Amino acid sequence: MIEKERKEGEKVTYRPICLLNGMGKLYEGMLAERLRNDVRRLGDLAETQYGFRAGRSMIDAMMDAREYARGANVGTWGTRRFCVMVTVDVRNAFNTVSWRGILDRLVSMGVEPYLVNVVRSYLSERVVQTEMGEFEMTAGVPQGSVLGPLLWNIFYDEVFRMEVPDGVKLIGYADDLAVIAIGKNEEDLRERTEEALRLVGAWMGDNGLSLAPEKSEAVLLVGRRTIRGMSVCMEGRAIETREAVRYLGVDFQRNLRVAEQVERVVRKAKLVVGALGRLLPNVGGPRASKRRVLCSVVHGMLLYGAEAWIDGYRIQKYRQMLLGAQRNMLLRVCCAYRTVSGEALCVLAGVPPLDLLAEERLRECKRRKDEREREREATSAPSAACKRKTREDLMRVWSERWRQTEKAAWTRRLIPNLPEWIDRGHGEVNHYTSQVLTGHGSFGAYLKRIGKIECAACLYCEEGVEEDVEHAIFECKRWARVREECEEKLGKRVNVSNMIETMVENEEGWKEIDRMLVKIMKDKCEQEREREREKEET
Repeated sequence: MIEKERKEGEKVTYRPICLLNGMGKLYEGMLAERLRNDVRRLGDLAETQYGFRAGRSMIDAMMDAREYARGANVGTWGTRRFCVMVTVDVRNAFNTVSWRGILDRLVSMGVEPYLVNVVRSYLSERVVQTEMGEFEMTAGVPQGSVLGPLLWNIFYDEVFRMEVPDGVKLIGYADDLAVIAIGKNEEDLRERTEEALRLVGAWMGDNGLSLAPEKSEAVLLVGRRTIRGMSVCMEGRAIETREAVRYLGVDFQRNLRVAEQVERVVRKAKLVVGALGRLLPNVGGPRASKRRVLCSVVHGMLLYGAEAWIDGYRIQKYRQMLLGAQRNMLLRVCCAYRTVSGEALCVLAGVPPLDLLAEERLRECKRRKDEREREREATSAPSAACKRKTREDLMRVWSERWRQTEKAAWTRRLIPNLPEWIDRGHGEVNHYTSQVLTGHGSFGAYLKRIGKIECAACLYCEEGVEEDVEHAIFECKRWARVREECEEKLGKRVNVSNMIETMVENEEGWKEIDRMLVKIMKDKCEQEREREREKEET
């Protein structure tokens, strides 16, 4: 058993996890498939239950809740309605669900009698072995089993089919239930909400479950209107509305904005980036491919539920906050200087900007919903064509943005063809190549710009020649021999216009040019360190 997180004053509770053998899971899988097909034949489960169902996710539940609330806030000030969301907590739901209730529900739905008998046999003669002895089980669906989630959905389905007051919608993911009510005024809203909660509570009591009013929360979703808070009654306990509640991990704010959600995820991501940064030095450490895996951890935090709070990526203030958190991680992926722009870092790392990833997820979610409505049957995942179209849209928008940006001029000059660079399939950027590809590194022009040196003139060429990245890599006399060795192996002259083309063409071209760049940049970095030592001595 795993101890659940508890609030102050609550008793210790545990989450039992079942470890089943392979043959048992195989049998459950076969039974679940037959039972699922029979339930579909009978009309399937309620549309607003999103948990444990193929082709549906928490994202769909979040979006459904947010769209319903926004619908109440559409129109003029006089026609807009009031909306409240109550997140209902069911006490110890999975462990107390009645087996008799599951079987009765199967019979009332019209499931084939032989399947009912198989499920009855499946649930019978179960025991729990503990250090204190053996106990017979009479309730609960095994957490960790294949069949358990489907049995829970079948049992819980009746909640979503209840006759509730007009303007009330019940949305669920597994046992997480949200009651969203719309009313003409505050009093009407309170009456509808409390009646819906009374019906839900009565159903729970009749079926061996109970609500936890102390854990339930409420929020008024009223847009920009400034109205006083209200309270709703659940089983004799008053629940005061808050400024925001968290449903399925996403904050629903009173004004339907996303400031709190953005600030929370950015704050959390920065802590993770700081911890990971200590493991990822610029020189040495994991390769770029492994660093991208760690980057996906940060992306997961920043993009969780983004489809439901997409405004956070469309409002410039919040978009900059989110992109700033992504940029901090990409600096470690590319082993680049802190002055490199986020646009250049995304290209070097092969990672699309965060706002485009969020828009991609939203498009994929909408296409998945369209497929589900078109076929009237959930699929396990979006079709391959859907995913391919979504990715093509992202690359088109990203390429257009890359061409139009005013930043990263040197990187854009080297990498004008974004898809060619992203889809190369070989080669990794390191600390030395990132300096060349960004122009931010041990180059006289750059060091002068950031105030580290006073003169940017090249030490090895004619007087007055500025040492920028182009001069150092392609023209400077100091590394002429290094360039010649590389060009002899490649059989052609390397210059600004064809360096990236040669690198992405094949792996051999990448290795030879990478070797040249590393040799030059290591020498230049050592030169910079010597200059700093001399400066300290004087």
